[in-house]
Amino acid sequence: MRPFHHMFWLLALLAMPLRAEVIAEHILFLDDDAQGYLHYYTTRSHYGSYTVHFPRDDAARPEDHLRDFLYVYPNRYRWERKPDVDLLHFDQGSYAMLQREQMADSLEQRPDGTLVFRSWQGRKRPDGHFGFWNTPVDYDQFVYVWVIPDQYEPVSWKSNRQGEWVRRYNTLSWFGHGVNDITFEIAFRPRQRETLERVRAAVGRQKGVEVAPAQGGVRVTLGGTILFPSGDARLSDTGKWLLQRVVKALRSREGVEIAVNGYTDDRPITGALRKRYASNWELSAARALSVLHYMAEQGFPESRMHVRAWGERHPRASNASEIGRALNRRIELMIVERGVPAR
Repeated sequence: MRPFHHMFWLLALLAMPLRAEVIAEHILFLDDDAQGYLHYYTTRSHYGSYTVHFPRDDAARPEDHLRDFLYVYPNRYRWERKPDVDLLHFDQGSYAMLQREQMADSLEQRPDGTLVFRSWQGRKRPDGHFGFWNTPVDYDQFVYVWVIPDQYEPVSWKSNRQGEWVRRYNTLSWFGHGVNDITFEIAFRPRQRETLERVRAAVGRQKGVEVAPAQGGVRVTLGGTILFPSGDARLSDTGKWLLQRVVKALRSREGVEIAVNGYTDDRPITGALRKRYASNWELSAARALSVLHYMAEQGFPESRMHVRAWGERHPRASNASEIGRALNRRIELMIVERGVPAR
């Protein structure tokens, strides 16, 4: 069944004063995969009753419309079946509902990964109403709220009616007064997209550096020979330059957190090096700490970084050849981004 509120909304009947104020709120909690949402909505008025319209679609019985509803208030209501619509009657002027819904044809993905939600798909009712509507009067107040998970960032938001948008953390709210036939379009994208673009632009096509999307974030792989002289944990000039560029790209993004992962090949530590590093694990830890401390010196908050030392574990390639061993000696920056307050 197509979600009814994407096509039309409410009909108020039997007004008990001649002019009754109508206030509606819609709060949508977007799922982590962005394919559905939990939708709570309520309408409050002094009307003697309210009627909600559902398209007949393929509902065998009027009661089938409420299969996906988790909560309905008041819990006493009555149905009326018409040729093209089923009417849900409440014997009071206020009600509330909670429903789990799927995006279906409301969501479009652009080539750059941006997701665009449209609350209305362009089909008007025979009486000319569309989107979120009310009759016989306009909404005195209408509030529409999107609660977006931290892994996404809002890109743009708009309505076809005049109103005020407010952003708090990762939540968008729209407040309208004296409105009717309301539609919304909200664009959002995975947070890793902008981070990926920023870091790629910062490091360019530097040999031995890879920047790629990873589950939950962005992975920057820095070859060990670029960052460090052989057997040493002191950063090279090239390594410092690269890290300066990365910090500059990320410093202004307050939600970014970085895990600095150190790796080596499987050759044992021998000779004079054993006086400084008892094992590959200690060498990988020292190198990762050098990266963390230098990035902190360049202005990235140390409180949003941590170190992981892996030694020869998790190789990228076989250690049987020098080429493979060179690939395994590396630093990986795992960059994730959390929701932050909007400025």
